[in-house]
Amino acid sequence: MDLLKSELSEISKQSTVFKKFGEVLCLKTSTPITHDMNQLLDLKTEQVRTLFLDTCEVINDLTEMNYVKQMIDYITNQREEIKQIHMSTNEMSITIEDVASQVQKSMTKTLDVVDKTHESIQSITSTFNHIEKAYDEIAALKEEILNVVTDIKDIANISEFINDVAEKTNLLALNASIESARAGESGRGFSVIADEIKKLADSTKVSTGSIKEKIDNLTNEFSRVTLRIDSTSKVFDHSKESISSSKSGMDYMKYNLNDIGTSFEEIASSIEEESATMINIDERINTLEEESKSLTEVCMRTGQGVYNVSEKVIENRNKAVPWYKNLNMEQSLELAAIEHSTLKWKVYNVLCNFANISEKDIDSHTECNIGRYYETLKNEGSQGEIFLKLYESHKELHTLAKELVSSNNQYSQEEINIKLNQLELHTQNFKQYSKDFVLKK
Repeated sequence: MDLLKSELSEISKQSTVFKKFGEVLCLKTSTPITHDMNQLLDLKTEQVRTLFLDTCEVINDLTEMNYVKQMIDYITNQREEIKQIHMSTNEMSITIEDVASQVQKSMTKTLDVVDKTHESIQSITSTFNHIEKAYDEIAALKEEILNVVTDIKDIANISEFINDVAEKTNLLALNASIESARAGESGRGFSVIADEIKKLADSTKVSTGSIKEKIDNLTNEFSRVTLRIDSTSKVFDHSKESISSSKSGMDYMKYNLNDIGTSFEEIASSIEEESATMINIDERINTLEEESKSLTEVCMRTGQGVYNVSEKVIENRNKAVPWYKNLNMEQSLELAAIEHSTLKWKVYNVLCNFANISEKDIDSHTECNIGRYYETLKNEGSQGEIFLKLYESHKELHTLAKELVSSNNQYSQEEINIKLNQLELHTQNFKQYSKDFVLKK
């Protein structure tokens, strides 16, 4: 029994110290009870080993959840886009308000022009009516002048008739003078009368000549007035045509200005609808922005929760490591690969602000368990090309992880994404080279 107690004490010590691959916990004392206890130890060891390997698989799955960061990045980018859209809609709303103001001013000016055009049309119509009356008055004046000319011509005819009578009277007076001369003394009185008649006839002839001259002058003057009236009538006709054309143009302008005014009213109405729509869109964007903010917070809490769970699982896994003494080389290297996947996982969580760790919390490539093993192999030499690739990928993995943890604030988002892709590549290479190295062994 004392020997059994001693072995149990030794097993307790061995369970806390990692020795070497393939080591198994067992009692070496050969008794029936130790045999049963060894079977129980084997059973429990197998159960715990299965649990341990399952835990490692969970860790492996958790470390592959880098899409949490991608989701947060997408949501962050979405929020930035929403902010930009919000700013754009605000600018658009301001522009719409400015356009509405300009349209309102243009519509007011257009309506003023329509009113002025209407007044101008009324003024042109009134002027046209006055010209029409003046034209009618000139036509009536021309008609009266023509009547006067006709009367003057009649007077001229009468004057001609009087002149003919005067000439005949003069001829009769001449004959009477001749006859009185023949009569001698007895015809002297008749001769005096004949002389007087001749003087009267001469005087009448002179007067009718003067009247004819005045009538001719008057007729010529009336003819010139008539020509001027005709010329003035033509000017009035041309003015009437011009005014009529102007009136038609003003009517057309008024019609089009009314259409423009109507169009401005429709545009103003449409702008009001667009403004209302933009307000609605702005409200929806505000709601979307708030929802995006809430979604970001939920994602951050989810990511933080996943990280906390992963830390607990990794912690439990690390506590269980000393219990697994019967792992072969392949299983041990697979566990090492999973352990190094947590490097990438830590980097992602540092970048997401889920983990508060520093460069010192990341082991160098010579400080981790597998790293010390690789250093031993390297110092022994002659490990081949696959080992050198495995060694370099392991070194780059640790170096890049420490760099991203310590200096991520110095890089742009684009540079960080490039380095994360490199980190992912080194992680995958490390896993693949680990498998290749085991197969070679």
